[in-house]
Amino acid sequence: MRTHAELMTDASADMEAVRLDRAMARYDSARTAAPADAGAHRRFARLAQYFNLGALAAEAWERVLELEPGDPAAWDGYLVALRWAGTFESDRRYGEKLLRILPEALHHSIGRPGIYTNALAVAQNLGELEAYRAILMDHRGSRPDDDVHLHHLGAARVTLANLTDENRIRPLRDSLEAVLDELAARHDGIADADAPVLYRLAAGYNLLGREEKTNHWLVRLEAAPDRGVLADDLLHWNRYFRFQGLLRGPSRQESIAEMLRIAEEGTTTGSLGRRARWIEFRSQVIERQAWQSVAGGTSRAAAQVSTAAEPPGPKLAPGR
Repeated sequence: MRTHAELMTDASADMEAVRLDRAMARYDSARTAAPADAGAHRRFARLAQYFNLGALAAEAWERVLELEPGDPAAWDGYLVALRWAGTFESDRRYGEKLLRILPEALHHSIGRPGIYTNALAVAQNLGELEAYRAILMDHRGSRPDDDVHLHHLGAARVTLANLTDENRIRPLRDSLEAVLDELAARHDGIADADAPVLYRLAAGYNLLGREEKTNHWLVRLEAAPDRGVLADDLLHWNRYFRFQGLLRGPSRQESIAEMLRIAEEGTTTGSLGRRARWIEFRSQVIERQAWQSVAGGTSRAAAQVSTAAEPPGPKLAPGR
């Protein structure tokens, strides 16, 4: 029987060789062999999420947090797992649990925007936007100068107003833009502005649809020495929305080439789960490109191909 250390070494070799299913099985064996090793649980959780096994990932992240309750990346991963477990299992209890543990996650995860984006998505799905906003308001007192938190509190207000109060949305957006413009004026000439401030400016202008200002501050954020995960989160969502816009548009050759370029950029992310999504998106584009080639790029030709007669050959036996 192989030892815990040998299983971890074998799993790492499988990861290097991109044998991810084998790596996941070996990390599972390693965490059984050494239940107190948070590293084995963490690696298993990431691979479970990669394979869209959100419930398994959530259980593994819970074990990581029992062993290392102050690990911000584990809290981030746990919320991702709870969100997608609820989606794939069609079980709202995962989302309800996410909102219950959100205050503790925020306490341990300063400067991690994924905590907010996943919680916001769950709150929208559950119809609990007001509860989400209230949690952020309660937490504001302990972090009055946290620019990441302040941005997402503003985003929660905008999202809630969009759904519940049309008369409130314009004044709210104008107020947020005035705050951002004042913040931008204070930091535009500061070469070494802190990454959280740059994030708040880039994300805030992006929320308001100010593309030129978004790009200006995102470029600065990408170059910031303390950018951490902040730029990665914004870049991911900017790519995602550009990609989806092209995917919903007409299937021109140039749009297909641009989607492939965006998807290739996405696969360079350090997040294994997001990398999996971009690989899936790239496959969708390649399938569309191949279909266009076969069908001549027209819906009529596609219909002809899809209804073509079965080619000559022996018939399959009944039930096969």
